[in-house]
Amino acid sequence: MYKEIGSEFWRTDFLVPTEHRFLPSDDWPGDKQYFVSGRTALYAIIKEIKESLGSFRPLTAYLPSYCCHTMIEPFLQQGMSVDFYPIVFRDGSLQQLIDPTKVCDIILVMDYFGFSTVEKELPKSAIVVRDMTHALFSSNYAEKLRSADYLFASFRKWGPVAGASIASKKIGEWSGTSKKPHNSYISLRKSGYELKADYIEGKSIEKSEFLDIFSEAEDLLEQDYIDYAADEKSISEAATLYQSVSIRRRNAELLLQGLNSLHIVEPIFPRIETHAVPLFIPILVKNNRRDDLRKYLIENSVYCPVHWPLSPLHSITTEEQQIYSSELSLICDQRYGEEEMNRQLEVIRGFELLDG
Repeated sequence: MYKEIGSEFWRTDFLVPTEHRFLPSDDWPGDKQYFVSGRTALYAIIKEIKESLGSFRPLTAYLPSYCCHTMIEPFLQQGMSVDFYPIVFRDGSLQQLIDPTKVCDIILVMDYFGFSTVEKELPKSAIVVRDMTHALFSSNYAEKLRSADYLFASFRKWGPVAGASIASKKIGEWSGTSKKPHNSYISLRKSGYELKADYIEGKSIEKSEFLDIFSEAEDLLEQDYIDYAADEKSISEAATLYQSVSIRRRNAELLLQGLNSLHIVEPIFPRIETHAVPLFIPILVKNNRRDDLRKYLIENSVYCPVHWPLSPLHSITTEEQQIYSSELSLICDQRYGEEEMNRQLEVIRGFELLDG
């Protein structure tokens, strides 16, 4: 049935009875609001913090060096100065080298790909904003949830959810609310899901048709993402994603088992803890061959994303750059099963044999 592995999600007919729908954020403490995207939610949080501090001095934020540029921009757009703490792959694990003595107003923290990372003590005076997007379905976050002043997450990364994210303010209520859904963006995303579903089902659809629509949607959000709410249908769709947990864990286990016999790649997280629900299985490709392997995968209709392209907004060391230059994310989501996991492994094995 599948022509490809990875890339954008598509419309599904997977129905979940209302009584079985669940958002992991239902258990979050505090006052909650829904937004169209994670970036929109983060912007609202920063705005809320600035208003609560009532400060006329420039505020400072302390961010992970390993993150998407869309996490940096909302701070800069609101006139904040940004410093980075190192995220490095060291001693077989991903480590967050946070300086607990750092003087800052806000610290942004996150775990990666659904796995726990080594996290140092946080600066005591800083307001803690925790990005829960990658850890959305993992179950060991009770203490981290309690220690955060603000939480946010995007649901779109986990399935065909056109426009929904959530943010929670631990103490007090939000001072404002987002205006309305970003209807033009949401409409484009939904149209893309429909067309890709037709393509996957073998109908007469050119791939460029839905790729162009998804690209147009992202360009629109890049230019205009502030102060938009989620739509009710996206929230409802997000509440079905919990059903994918067991599939993701099973797929991830298959990938990690198979990676043990390969030499050109190394998993960043070599095992799945009982509480973890992987978003992807991130690997490091050795010998500066990441881009070559990715190209080879694409030639075999396997579309593995890179997290993330290095942006001019980042300020990092050579050690930190290792992740940006060699990371590749293998697909383990609910669209697929054992056959697709083995196919990814076989293509990597084929590249390894060609590479000598």
